[in-house]
Amino acid sequence: MSLREFPLPSLLALLVLSACAANARAEDDQVDPAFAATSNWGPGWDRLDFGSLDETAVAVARSGDGGFIVCHSVPGGAAGARIGLYKLDARGRRLASGFGTSGHVLKDAFLSSVTDMTVDGSGRIIVVGNTPGPAGIEDFGVVRFLADGSDDPSFAGDGGTGDGFDDTSGAIDVFYRDRPMSVIAEPDGRIVVAGSVFAQDDSDVRWGMIRFNADGSRDARVAGRFAAGQKAIGSRVLRIADGHYVVAGSSLIAANDTDFGARIVAPGFTVDSGYSDAATFAFDVPAGDGSIYDYLSDVAAVDPWTLVLAGVASTKTAVNRIRVLPGGGGAPATLALDAGFVGGGVASFLHNYVSPLDITGTNGAYGTAATRVALRSDGSIVLSGRFKDTTEDRWYGIVTRLHADGTGDDAFGPLVPTQFYEAPTSAGPGSSDTGFADVLIDAGRPVLVGTSLDSLGDTDGVIMRLQSDLLFTDSFD
Repeated sequence: MSLREFPLPSLLALLVLSACAANARAEDDQVDPAFAATSNWGPGWDRLDFGSLDETAVAVARSGDGGFIVCHSVPGGAAGARIGLYKLDARGRRLASGFGTSGHVLKDAFLSSVTDMTVDGSGRIIVVGNTPGPAGIEDFGVVRFLADGSDDPSFAGDGGTGDGFDDTSGAIDVFYRDRPMSVIAEPDGRIVVAGSVFAQDDSDVRWGMIRFNADGSRDARVAGRFAAGQKAIGSRVLRIADGHYVVAGSSLIAANDTDFGARIVAPGFTVDSGYSDAATFAFDVPAGDGSIYDYLSDVAAVDPWTLVLAGVASTKTAVNRIRVLPGGGGAPATLALDAGFVGGGVASFLHNYVSPLDITGTNGAYGTAATRVALRSDGSIVLSGRFKDTTEDRWYGIVTRLHADGTGDDAFGPLVPTQFYEAPTSAGPGSSDTGFADVLIDAGRPVLVGTSLDSLGDTDGVIMRLQSDLLFTDSFD
């Protein structure tokens, strides 16, 4: 019997046995007790809350002084969602002063959602989400905080702005629902936000990017597709070689078929009209209903010319690697699947990895998934997400580790390279619902943030760090 044929109870039992075998060889699947050591939630964990408000953790980033900023979506506010920020020191300990009130900030910035966060080279914190625009239709919302958590008045006057893809130049105004999903900070202080642009009747959708100047004004915008005539969801953006960008997401191939998509965007926010700068990448692992939905949710750069794409294939964690190829002038020009990526799992195509485990958090309406990816300095790939054990009706935060070539890392889990984690609760035992929303690498050690149900009945943000078998002389990987 192959792994994919095991019933779930048998599979989980084997995973427990494999975890025991892995622990005999290494401890890098264990929660690091030195992290968040001053918290009240047990070794290596902390719960980050703003009261009984059902907080949802969104993202984690390094602060300018080597600590951590954790961003939450907190219900309430004028438009429905508030920004919740916690700052922790490099050891995961809460701050008593120097950031907001007792180390945290709760801000109503007129957002209806909070979707991503980053920190720029000056230590300023940038948060994106939806904000009501003209006619009440959603726009990209951007909010910038100073390093101490206070509003940044040099950004759009009060620290926040909104912009979108509405067309009011003709006789009839056309408004779009714009959904931001990803933000990056440029070295010169500009901000790039990427996401999706939906027609109000959902008849069309394209990826969209807006670049803001350091003062909050619009610098440039562009929207497009990954293949001619196909709807396109924008999920992530990152900067690559020569000042170019890659925007990545999902492309609708047919009624029940989506693939990963990516496209190169030039520094001037232009794309090639012939789509030579775009590509789609299929996993095509069929679901029980015959659909083959591949949704990209994250991208990580091995180097400026090599990218790891992560998401789901029919709700299973899916990963591949692509190459950015130069044109005649040496600038990024085309994209191609990296044949050096071996992959494995249950993938139907070469050079793909697909886990045998289903994860939750896929939203077909928005073409999004919960998989996140980070790369360690040895090239190994760390993936996070949320898994439901249907036999016990429990959700676990999961971490999967692959070798740099996409094969499963047997040292992390010899049968399936995945470990399962429950956040502690007020009652002591592990939560019945934990899921991870983001991951970064701290000296080889994955730092994971997510959301967990407490025994008191509300959800909180959670953070923890795993140990590492890699040795470093400082706190950065």
